[in-house]
Parts: sequence; structure tokens; C-alpha cells
Amino acid sequence: MANEDFDATRTFQRQTILNLYNSAIPTEIISFQLDIGQEEVEKIIEEDRKEQQNQDSVTVSRSMNNFLRAIGSARNHKERSGNQRPERELCRFLFSY
Repeated sequence: MANEDFDATRTFQRQTILNLYNSAIPTEIISFQLDIGQEEVEKIIEEDRKEQQNQDSVTVSRSMNNFLRAIGSARNHKERSGNQRPERELCRFLFSY
């Protein structure tokens, strides 16, 4: 029970720090108001920044994979030169051309 309360408090405090920082409140003020060290505030902000970059990288990678898959499908169709049009998957939707 105590661990759950600690985790909930820690999560709430982390989100509060990020909300204040995203509202253009300086880290010095955040640390003073929440009575925690400025280094801790900056560490939490940096951790969030890294998580966001990782999420952005995954999104870009998925988009590039979908794009390259469509190009590969078009190239294969051209090489086969058949009358049948291939089905291509773009953005998780199936299209027939």
C-alpha cells in the first residue's frame, strides 16, 4: 500500500513538473515551489525529452517503412508488367489501384 502511494505521488509530481515547465515556468521556480532540488527537476525534464524523442523516432521509422513498402510494391508491379494491378498498403489501409 505504501509503495502504491509513493508511486502515485511520484507520478503526480512528475506530471506537475512537466506541466509547469511546458507552461514556461523556469526550473528554479518549479524547484522552489515544489520544495525539491533544481537538479531533480532538470533530470525529470530531460528524461521526458528523451522519451519524446524515442516516440518521435519510432513514428518516423514506421512512416518511412510504409513509404518504402509502397515504393517496393510499385517497383515490383512495373517489373512484372502485368495487367493486374497490385494491392498496396499505405498507412495501414489497403488500396487497390
